[in-house]
Amino acid sequence: MRSPIDVNKVSEGIHYEIVPSTEVAYEDAWEVRMLEGIYVETLIRFGVIKVTPEDLLSFNYKILSSPITDLSEGNEDFTNHVGSILADILFTAESTGTLLKKAVGTPSASIPAKEVNTEI
Repeated sequence: MRSPIDVNKVSEGIHYEIVPSTEVAYEDAWEVRMLEGIYVETLIRFGVIKVTPEDLLSFNYKILSSPITDLSEGNEDFTNHVGSILADILFTAESTGTLLKKAVGTPSASIPAKEVNTEI
């Protein structure tokens, strides 16, 4: 039996796309461009993404460009939207087996998967 489709969930290819970074010097860097809604054509880059000891998702990001001139990282609605996009990226990567988890400070050490609270 198939799971019901959540029409309110953000999805890659509909609400956002992942694009290669044009500013960062290493090949694994990527950015996220919003494709629709009030933040259409806003481009961001995620920084540090981690799971806190309370199993909550913690992240930071930078707005690289936006048609909204006064949009900032301090905008709570935008940060919640960005969090929804990040949750979709992480859950998609986890379900396809492409999520790489590393312990902080040990680039070659993988850590076991943790349950992530998506209430960002």
